[in-house]
Amino acid sequence: SQQYMKQQQMRNNEYFCPICRSPAQEVMPLPDIKQEPRLWFQFLDVNKSGHIDQNTVVQALEAMMPIDTENLHEALAAGCCSNWMQDGTVSELK
Repeated sequence: SQQYMKQQQMRNNEYFCPICRSPAQEVMPLPDIKQEPRLWFQFLDVNKSGHIDQNTVVQALEAMMPIDTENLHEALAAGCCSNWMQDGTVSELK
């Protein structure tokens, strides 16, 4: 967002989450989901619960690809990914 970029220009050594605006110690690139799917999952599973909520998955995919977020939410609600998403969360495959 423009607000985030403006904030970053003013404070070169301070980082904030672009979604919740919480302070962050560092910035890291999101792993490539095609090359490192397990690392991608673990990167998003910030509390190490083994689960990621649907909104986090959608936001991460939206950040990486030109997708229609509304259509993706509708497809998920219709059960298009029911084999790996249950109760609005994605679980890590063992």
